[in-house]
Amino acid sequence: MNAIYPYLIIVLIILIGVGYGLSHFLKKKPQPEAPPEPTIHLVSAEAAARRALCLHTIMERGKLEYIISMARHDQPGQVAKVIEQFKPVSDRITDYLKAWGLWESLSRKEKALLEKEFGDWSQKEITDASWRADSLLVIEWALGLQEEIAPYDQQAGEKVEEILPTKQPKEFIARARLKPDTEIAEARDIAELWLWRARTTQIQKSPDQYPPPRGSTYEMIIQKTVEKAEADGLFKSIGQDFPAFGKSYKSLTEEELSQAMSIASERLYALNWLCGYAQDWDTVPTDT
Repeated sequence: MNAIYPYLIIVLIILIGVGYGLSHFLKKKPQPEAPPEPTIHLVSAEAAARRALCLHTIMERGKLEYIISMARHDQPGQVAKVIEQFKPVSDRITDYLKAWGLWESLSRKEKALLEKEFGDWSQKEITDASWRADSLLVIEWALGLQEEIAPYDQQAGEKVEEILPTKQPKEFIARARLKPDTEIAEARDIAELWLWRARTTQIQKSPDQYPPPRGSTYEMIIQKTVEKAEADGLFKSIGQDFPAFGKSYKSLTEEELSQAMSIASERLYALNWLCGYAQDWDTVPTDT
């Protein structure tokens, strides 16, 4: 989840080189010959509601798989007994999806996960499932279930599942309404901004391999972006940098950076899907 793929880095550098940090987030007035920004095409409210319910079930199965993984670590001799105890709960997740017509709303990878033998998820699959809480958070926000999106140094946590009306899926889907596209598009831009900052931190660690644009530095680009973001009321900077975990972004530990990057990545993933960047949940881009 937190890996920085080479092509993403190259795209980032090119974008920065043409003034990305200053034009995209500082919203410079475009030149007359510049093409208009692409119009987003929101998914339907029904699709968003179904996606929220699907993410919930993936997270629930992930919790059960976590219990099995902990048993393997702490009580290896009791694993078979623990699997037998919780398998009916796992089966009910699949039954729920099929009973309410949600199975077909799952992505190909999600179906493959749920079709795996109970107790066979890898540690990465378990971890990825838990991180879907931050994808679910922004979808719930878009559907009006959350008043606001949590700060980008705070994980969504289990509270996102508590407010989801999973016991009345049919009514939930039928009544679903999305926020205006302008609000969702703005939230998407903010998520992209935070992921941009995380990836820029990674690039700064390899200046020989990824040098900044000629005549500039990453510090200069970050500072100008911070000034505009602060002026727009997005946050109050710390040390002329993005604020996270009570300190400036450049001061984050590796663990804190990893967490911040995962939060931003999950949220941008879901917001890009909401904005129609990909119809297939498995192939949503998170370029910055």
